[in-house]
Amino acid sequence: MGLGKTIQVISFLSGMYDAEHVKSTVLVVPTSLITNWTKEFAKWTPGMRVKEYHGPSKSERTRNLEKVQRRGGVLVTTYNMLLNNWQTLASHRGAEFTWDYMILDEAHKVRCSATAIPSKNRLLLTGTPVQNNLREMWALFDFACQGTLLGTAKTFKTEYENPITRAREKDATPGEKALGSRMSENLMAIICPHFLRRTKAEVQHAKPTKMPKLTRKNDLIVWTYLSAVQEDVYRQFLSLDQIKELLMTTKSPLAQLTILKKLCDHPRLLSAVAMSKLGLDESEAADSEGDSGHDIANDQEEQLYIQGRVQKAQELMKAESELQLQLGQSMASSTEAAWLRAESHPPPRERKQRSPRQVSAL
Repeated sequence: MGLGKTIQVISFLSGMYDAEHVKSTVLVVPTSLITNWTKEFAKWTPGMRVKEYHGPSKSERTRNLEKVQRRGGVLVTTYNMLLNNWQTLASHRGAEFTWDYMILDEAHKVRCSATAIPSKNRLLLTGTPVQNNLREMWALFDFACQGTLLGTAKTFKTEYENPITRAREKDATPGEKALGSRMSENLMAIICPHFLRRTKAEVQHAKPTKMPKLTRKNDLIVWTYLSAVQEDVYRQFLSLDQIKELLMTTKSPLAQLTILKKLCDHPRLLSAVAMSKLGLDESEAADSEGDSGHDIANDQEEQLYIQGRVQKAQELMKAESELQLQLGQSMASSTEAAWLRAESHPPPRERKQRSPRQVSAL
């Protein structure tokens, strides 16, 4: 995300519609992005007809689909809607309907139902690089080129996937490595005309006239230390018999590392049941109950927060869990700043309706 794919596609479609090269486009996006796409269309191409095929109202979805198929425009829908309504999207008044363009955002989520939608052209967008999984790469190009580029999955596996995968193995012979390298080069030559990928190196070496002028960005790293309560509980955990036993075995320590991470963030991230099972002192974690703001942010962080308020800056506080979000909300509530809590539970429409335009902390 944040690579500029949305604006590039909107600009491309604007030119195609102005030149009357296309009439109908179906755009499939993740549910969380549908509002952002429609908002960007309204911002950059206010005259373009853009309708949503999404939401609980079947009659509204049908009207929007009918308008786009009959009068032209862009229909924005989601992968779930595509999965459950592909037959409706592929027909119009009882006859098969062929879209001029079918565009998939976050295309690595493509599903088989998408292949059933007739379309003259297909465009796939993704910020997730396809690296070592050749089968996933084949699926993307097979969908984009409608089976005309890399052959069937069986043929691709025999001609490309097997020799390339074999060449990467440690016991591959020089002949197998040479064959794998040659087939990899051949594969890149085939997909190159259909594959546009901009890497950081390409952008950094671009001509200065093409590089946007951005304001200076400052990264300030603030080292924080465990509070007395956190350090005490942390040491209690390290002294447990199960931790000592773990150090003497080859078992994975990921579960224990996760607990240590929570203790470093805030003792209250561990439930009372978890503390009891681990044999830790629950009362110490409970002591932080009434002063959660000071447990989350030490004096340095609070000074930075106050400085941001004086400068009338807007701040973003990111939490990795809902409980951590509640602790951050407790700190924000202790100030006079206007704050907004945003999470993934409410539907996108509800989040958009309840979001104020001016907030100091998010």
